[in-house]
Amino acid sequence: MRFKKLFSKISKAVDCARSAVLQKSSGLERVYSNESATLSKYKKRRADKKEKKQMKADKNEQKKEQKKEQKKKQRKRRCLIQYQVQRIYIWARGDYQDRR
Repeated sequence: MRFKKLFSKISKAVDCARSAVLQKSSGLERVYSNESATLSKYKKRRADKKEKKQMKADKNEQKKEQKKEQKKKQRKRRCLIQYQVQRIYIWARGDYQDRR
């Protein structure tokens, strides 16, 4: 008795699988194409997000480099101004000849 029940269940499953394969032209093909379209949209969205993130990181890196360059220029300018002020003080005191 058990064997008959098991056999009938297996045969029903095989019949369902066979009918599903036969119905491929009607509905299943459409389902699979929708799944693949959804998957490709998802992959594209992920790729766009990664690209956007990379662009943002590059932009931030560029900003950091610009800030570094600006700080260097500022430092250089400060040093030059400080040097000029020292020379003016020396000249104003009259020690210019001694400093040479």
